[in-house]
Amino acid sequence: MEKWEELFPQNTRKKGRELLENGRIRELSVNENEYSAAVLGRERYEVKISMDHGIPVRTECSCAVGRGRGKCAHMAAVLYAAEQEKAEERTNILNGLNFARKVIATRECDFLLLDEILGLMDKGIAPVETIIDMLKQKDESMHIIMTGRWLPDALKPYVDSITTITTELTDQERE
Repeated sequence: MEKWEELFPQNTRKKGRELLENGRIRELSVNENEYSAAVLGRERYEVKISMDHGIPVRTECSCAVGRGRGKCAHMAAVLYAAEQEKAEERTNILNGLNFARKVIATRECDFLLLDEILGLMDKGIAPVETIIDMLKQKDESMHIIMTGRWLPDALKPYVDSITTITTELTDQERE
């Protein structure tokens, strides 16, 4: 059970899951901790949810229950849909990581760009050890470029160079 589920009555969660399973979610947007969607019930209901560490901290729904600050089935449906989308995204990312591992192990290329791979460790999708194991398989002729915002110290012995890009604001941009 997810943390948020404890805040919703069982019957509300059940109705939310049914809305999801019956394809009633439209225009789902999952951005970090901000979710929004339209849910088709008796009418079209607009739902917006802000999350913090798995807990909804701000919820809005255009239905009567949501307008009364209650937790409604439409909100539960959006939360289930967001969980489903995040799980699918995680699966796709891990499939891409496995493909990169195969390319490195079979030496199918001389140059491999792993864009935003460092973010996978920062977000807990891939442990540092997984990336280290991949880098250990690389032969000397292969060049691998990894991008991201965070480079764990444990990876530094396995890289040839580190490039840091910084942005300096001009006076015009500050205004």
